Amino acid sequence: MRAPPARRRTTRPTHTPVVEAYGLSIASDYPFRFHHALGQGRPDITFEVIDAAPLPDGWEATPPSFDAYDPATPSDMLGTVVFVDECVVVRFLSGADFFLTDDRIACVLHDPMLEHGIEIWLFGTVLTLWLELRGIPTLHAATVVVHGHAIGFLATNKGGKSTLAMTMVQGGASLLADDQLPLERSDGRVLGRAGYPQMRFWPDQAERLLGTTEGLELVQPGSTKVRVPVGPGGFGAFERRATPLGALYLPERDASDRVEIVSTAFGEALTELVRHSFLVGVLDALGLAPKRFHVFADVLRQAPLRRLRYPSGLEHLGDVRDAILADLAHLQPPATQPRLRRRGP
Repeated sequence: MRAPPARRRTTRPTHTPVVEAYGLSIASDYPFRFHHALGQGRPDITFEVIDAAPLPDGWEATPPSFDAYDPATPSDMLGTVVFVDECVVVRFLSGADFFLTDDRIACVLHDPMLEHGIEIWLFGTVLTLWLELRGIPTLHAATVVVHGHAIGFLATNKGGKSTLAMTMVQGGASLLADDQLPLERSDGRVLGRAGYPQMRFWPDQAERLLGTTEGLELVQPGSTKVRVPVGPGGFGAFERRATPLGALYLPERDASDRVEIVSTAFGEALTELVRHSFLVGVLDALGLAPKRFHVFADVLRQAPLRRLRYPSGLEHLGDVRDAILADLAHLQPPATQPRLRRRGP
């Protein structure tokens, strides 16, 4: 696999909006509908939607390094990853192509009916792959900040991670990232990078927290999930700074009536981090997976992975939050941060 080119900085007109996500400043004139923190200073990369591929004719014949094409797969799913000179092309079947270079990401949308997917793809698969190519692995996790430490809940879709993060934010924690947790090493520590100030809730969750779903946009057409802004004017608080990892939890809902938190052995924990990596199949195909083990090993030396078994049902979430806070109190002393509430709604 071809290594990415040396990093450059992009100079953009001062009027171009700049937003922050995953520790990056992104300059773009695209009218993002996601909620973002505003970026400062020079952008790291630019993003734009263009009409035609910025590559020479015939580039489509380049053999893909990753190929998951299936005619039965919906057109908005990831199809192939292709390396063309200094450009990485991420193709979402008939939906769109994204062209990644060191300082620019461009999108060619093939199906106007899938325009809503541009942000979902960009702030999901595309930016995650851009980071992975530069040695910044990403976990599939919802993450909050408690007493100055990043606390992540690892899970696949419908695994309960966002509900647990929601419960912690409701109790006074700050949201760090709703779905993806990029990891960076700095001064001997592993930090979790911030995502963007937005969470995705089912309507009953949004009504329980906010009292109404009025004015909230759907995540995408055909879904009942809504986007909820986090921070001033929205729900809870958002932490935009990279934060040292404190603990990781692996949620497991069951039919019991009690909360149980147990430790995991190092080898088992390492396997779980690999399993809960974002884009794990793509990374295997591109040969990137082995490079991540040393980062994951550092993660586990700093932040233990704990199995969190708890009963299903929103009525139990207060007990779950109490158990997590008690567990964290044993793992590390609290920093100078406001005390989180126990119990409550």
